[in-house]
Amino acid sequence: MIRARATSADGRPVILLGLTRENIRRLVELGEPIHVSGESLGLESRIASVNIVFGETAQGIYDSLRAGGAVTDETIVYGEGTRS
Repeated sequence: MIRARATSADGRPVILLGLTRENIRRLVELGEPIHVSGESLGLESRIASVNIVFGETAQGIYDSLRAGGAVTDETIVYGEGTRS
């Protein structure tokens, strides 16, 4: 994986994450999420981590994260079909 931080034309931060074929294989075939620390992106005080997960549908991802405790009633979730 490649990680990079840039600045947009209007001065806002841009995070770039480039996934390798092996990253994708591990996401899809093994169900292993990718965790990127905020520190590795120069965001140590603002963002703890960026987590990339895979699922067949948005609802499937939501249900999996909810079952694993990553999503609670206090979590703000953006996306279609992501409430049960």
